[in-house]
Amino acid sequence: MSIVCGHRGLGPTRAGGSFPENTLESIRAAMQAGATMVEFDVQLSADDVPVLMHDDTLDRTTTGRGCVSGATLAQLRELDAGVGTPLAGQGVRVATLVELLRAVPIALNVEIKVADAACRRHDAERVADVVLAALADDPLRGSRHVLISSFDLELLRVVRGRDAVVPLGWLTERDDLRASWVALALDAGCQAIHPHHAFITAPLADECRAAGVALNTWTVNQRARAERLASWGVAVIITDDPA
Repeated sequence: MSIVCGHRGLGPTRAGGSFPENTLESIRAAMQAGATMVEFDVQLSADDVPVLMHDDTLDRTTTGRGCVSGATLAQLRELDAGVGTPLAGQGVRVATLVELLRAVPIALNVEIKVADAACRRHDAERVADVVLAALADDPLRGSRHVLISSFDLELLRVVRGRDAVVPLGWLTERDDLRASWVALALDAGCQAIHPHHAFITAPLADECRAAGVALNTWTVNQRARAERLASWGVAVIITDDPA
C-alpha cells in the first residue's frame, strides 16, 4: 500500500489556499487530512541553521527580501511566513528543522534544496553536516522513517559518504537520463528515485522493483492517477491533497 505524503504540508502557498507552505501549521493540517508522511524543503540560514523554505529567496513566501542564506535565524524569526493565506499577520514564523522534528510525529521526507549561484553560500559538505546533525537529535530517531531527498545527486553522494545508512532518494526530471535513472541512483547510494509522476510507467516500476530501488513520486492530485500509481507499486505518493 502506498504512503500518502503531504507536499510542503498541504501544498505550495497559493491564492485560495488556507495554509502557507513549509510551515508547522500546514504540516499539521496535512496530518489531520490523512497524510502519514510529510515532505518539506530545507535550506541553511546565514548562521547555518536548517530552516524550512523552498525558494532560494524569501520574497514569495515571507515578508522578507533576498536570499534565505543571507539571513540569520534571528532575522528570519522577524518575518511573517503566512503571507498569501488567511494566516497572514497571525504569527506564522519560519520553522527550523529541529522544531519540526520535535513537533511532528510521523514519517518525514526531508528535501534538501541547493541554492543557485547567486544565493549559494554553503558547500555540499557543510549542508550535509548541518542537516545530519539536526536529524541526529530527532527525539523519535530510530522509531520513525526519515528519508533525505534532493535533485542534487552530488549532494546525495556527500550525504552518503557521511552516513552509511540514512535512506536517500534522488529527485529527477532528467528525461535525457531516464534510461540510467536506476543505475545512477544506485551508484550514488540511493535507495529510491523520485521522478515526477508524468514520467512513471509500469515498465519503470518493474525496473525499480527488480533492482530493489523504491519508486516515489510527486505531485499527484488526482485520485485515479494515484490509484494507478499505487497499483504499479509506487511506494510514496506526494500530494497537495492527502484527503
